Amino acid sequence: LEKELGQRVIVKNISGAAGLTGTKAVADAKPDGYTFGYLPPAVLVMHPHVRKVAYTIDDFESVAVAVSFPYTLFTQKENGFTDLDDMIAKMKADSGQYFVGSTGVGSMPYFAIMGLLTHYGIKPQLVQFKTDGDAMQAMMGNRINLSASTPMILAMYDSNALVVLDNKRSSFMPEVTCIKVFDLVMNFVHWQAVIAPKGTPKDYVEAFSEAIKKVSENPE
Repeated sequence: LEKELGQRVIVKNISGAAGLTGTKAVADAKPDGYTFGYLPPAVLVMHPHVRKVAYTIDDFESVAVAVSFPYTLFTQKENGFTDLDDMIAKMKADSGQYFVGSTGVGSMPYFAIMGLLTHYGIKPQLVQFKTDGDAMQAMMGNRINLSASTPMILAMYDSNALVVLDNKRSSFMPEVTCIKVFDLVMNFVHWQAVIAPKGTPKDYVEAFSEAIKKVSENPE
C-alpha cells in the first residue's frame, strides 16, 4: 500500500470484544481520509443481529473487499470422517461424543458449522478457541473432531477437507465438493473489507480503493 499510495501506512491492531472495539474505533475516527479499518465480516453483518453494538453499517464508507475465501469443513486426516455422509451418520448416531471447534459464538466459523449441524439435528460438544489456528491445532491433537476455516489452512495443517460451505467449488481446492451438491443453500464466505468513517472525502475513498485493488491483484 505504501508503494501504491506514496504514503506511510501505519497498522494499528485493536483487539477486544471479538472485533467490536476496533470497529467502534473506526466509526469514531475523524473522517479526514487518513484512518481506515480492515475488518472481517462478523463485526459488520453478524454481530449486530446477535448482540448490541455501538455502531451501525451506516457509520462507515465502503472502500474495498481485499480477499474472499469460502469456509470449509475440516477433520483429521487419519482419525477423522471420510466424507460428509460419513460425518453426518456418525454424529447423528451419538452427537454428544463429538467435539467441534469454534472461534466463539457469533463468529463466522460458529455459524458455518452450527448452521450445517443444526440442519441435521446434530448437537455436539462445542469448544471455544481464540483463533482458527488454535482450533486446527487442537484437531491435529485429536482434542476436537471438526473445525471450519478457509482453504489456506490446508497448507498449514495435514487435515482432510470434507465440504466447501458455499454454493460453488473453490478454485483453491477444486477437488472438494460444495454444499450445494447436498441440496443445501449455504454461503459462508470469509471476506475482509476495508472501510472508512462516514463522511470521508470521496476522492480519498476512491484512491484507497484503487490502491487496495492493485495490491490484492499483485501476484507477489
